[in-house]
Amino acid sequence: SETRILGTATDSAQPISNALYARLGIVPHLPVLHLIGDVERPEALPALPAGIVAEPMPAADGGGDRDLEPALASIDRILLGYEHPQDHAWLISDGRAGVLFRNGSGEPIGYGYTTASGRIGPVAAIDRGQLAPFVATLVRRARPGAVRSLWVPGDADEVVRSLLEAGLALEPFPGLLCWSTPFADFGRYLPLSLALPSAAGGDLAGGAAE
Repeated sequence: SETRILGTATDSAQPISNALYARLGIVPHLPVLHLIGDVERPEALPALPAGIVAEPMPAADGGGDRDLEPALASIDRILLGYEHPQDHAWLISDGRAGVLFRNGSGEPIGYGYTTASGRIGPVAAIDRGQLAPFVATLVRRARPGAVRSLWVPGDADEVVRSLLEAGLALEPFPGLLCWSTPFADFGRYLPLSLALPSAAGGDLAGGAAE
């Protein structure tokens, strides 16, 4: 039978609500940190490893790429356990610039989205050690002077460290990712916001919207 997953993202400043969720088995497991600000020390951002290519995704009116959807789906299956092509389609139609990361053999190994104004996410990396340089690549693509804004799970410790070193600041009252059953590797995945997508084979309680 399919596993029923209960999950939500909450505000850490709401202890009563978090206690009620926890009594239902939706226990807070992981902080998700809101980092915001300009890049004051770009040298603190890790460089993209040699051999890895950041390939721009086609825009919504760019004719598409028949290899793109399977590439994104393969990454999502590895990191999240399910595919969500409708979310990728919405991100592109919303005007966000997508990047697909490939290794030297051309295999898809991650992706990410950003806007010229500096909103970044989601970002995914099959190799945990590559998440920080993938995020840094997207941070650099925002227009000069743009205020970058990212939601970073606490498991992505190298991403947090490098962004703070680069000059971004930590906003007060982090969110909390809560779940009854683990369903994603947040050391290799940055969500778009505190809203959790629903997974195939499970139901996630509604989180805070973007």
